[in-house]
Amino acid sequence: MEKSEKPKIMSDSEIEWESTKLGAMVGVCSLFIASVLGGKALGLSNRVNAYSSVATGAVTGYMWHGFTRQAYQKKRHQLLAEASAKGIIPDF
Repeated sequence: MEKSEKPKIMSDSEIEWESTKLGAMVGVCSLFIASVLGGKALGLSNRVNAYSSVATGAVTGYMWHGFTRQAYQKKRHQLLAEASAKGIIPDF
């Protein structure tokens, strides 16, 4: 990023969308990984493997959604504090 560019301050709806999107992507990836590990490494039956994979994907996606939302909100508060300290009014 060039020095003349201002960092974009995300709105609440943008933060929610980005964290949901990342949480869903990570959740689906962890579902597939858990499915392979459950079937091959742990030797689980098909039904147990399906339930455990879905649970792992859902929990991991939900946690990732929360972590990214918190990180985006923290960055947003930092940018708003810097902008107000400089006397700049941020544009959403």
